Amino acid sequence: MSDLYTVLGVDRSADPQAIRTAYRALARRCHPDSGGDQQAMILLNEAWHILGDPTRRAAYDAARRIPSLSANPSPTARQPAAHRHGSSVLDFGRYEGWTLTQIANADDDYLVWLGRTPMGRPLRDEIQSVLEARNEQLAALRPAVSTRQPAWSRR
Repeated sequence: MSDLYTVLGVDRSADPQAIRTAYRALARRCHPDSGGDQQAMILLNEAWHILGDPTRRAAYDAARRIPSLSANPSPTARQPAAHRHGSSVLDFGRYEGWTLTQIANADDDYLVWLGRTPMGRPLRDEIQSVLEARNEQLAALRPAVSTRQPAWSRR
């Protein structure tokens, strides 16, 4: 099925009046009684039937935004994440647009949670390595514990 907006020659943001005007102009040219093509008129009528009604148009627009199940077999399957500075960038949730490294510095509990969820499954290895690197950084900042006893306690 071709794009109905293309059939009518209008933009997706066209108002109902523009859709009606485009349909009528094309119907005059494509109607078989005026020497037009019957198949073109059938397609034109289908486009008008859907785009001319606000409810059907909204349903059509919504259906075109939903990816097909064959393209995305699982609701939890995600496309590979974008990368910035060697770290994946989230495209969902409260940290949308943040890299995993940035999230680890701000809210490492969120990364632990994300690694346990189905949507975070593709990122589990990277989350684990980011959290390990963060823990190593924190450990380097802690003062070293001495095993020597102070001189005053040895007496």
